[in-house]
Amino acid sequence: MTLTEAEKRKIEEEEKYRSELRSGVFQEKHDKVKSSNFFGLVGNLIKWILILIVGIIFARAFMQGFNSYDNPSTDTPKSSPSYVQKDLTGKVSFDGSQFHIENQDSRDWSMCKFTLNSDYKFPDGGAAYELIKVGEILDLYPEDFTQSDGTRFNIYSIKPQQIFAYCWVDKDTPASVLWTW
Repeated sequence: MTLTEAEKRKIEEEEKYRSELRSGVFQEKHDKVKSSNFFGLVGNLIKWILILIVGIIFARAFMQGFNSYDNPSTDTPKSSPSYVQKDLTGKVSFDGSQFHIENQDSRDWSMCKFTLNSDYKFPDGGAAYELIKVGEILDLYPEDFTQSDGTRFNIYSIKPQQIFAYCWVDKDTPASVLWTW
């Protein structure tokens, strides 16, 4: 059986590789590459850690800007000692297509604002829902809730976890409740 020139070259290269392995030449080359990569990996690791820290700082600052919307503590005048915030009595349910918010209080709720999952508001902007009478049920679609940039709540990609309600009762008393599930 005769070998072609290409097969002979391949055999010679394999033999040269094996002899380098036996003599330690390959190990020296491998150690040089390994040592230079070690310092490169440490440098890259430090860069990624710094990028992660800066990203976390920016994300926290960004999210704090959204959490300031409708904060009851900023809506409550500090100068009036007779101004007491009360809790709303009601319940919320979700049937897969709508939220049902029921006023079980002894008072009507007026100028109501709702927040879904801390980010999505209803109604959007500075508006408020005018009136929810005692015993009345308000039905809201998930897409009625929007973020400040206009993004609507998507029930297929986000799980509803909580609704915060902030309303006025007795025309001069704020009240709120947080429902979670």
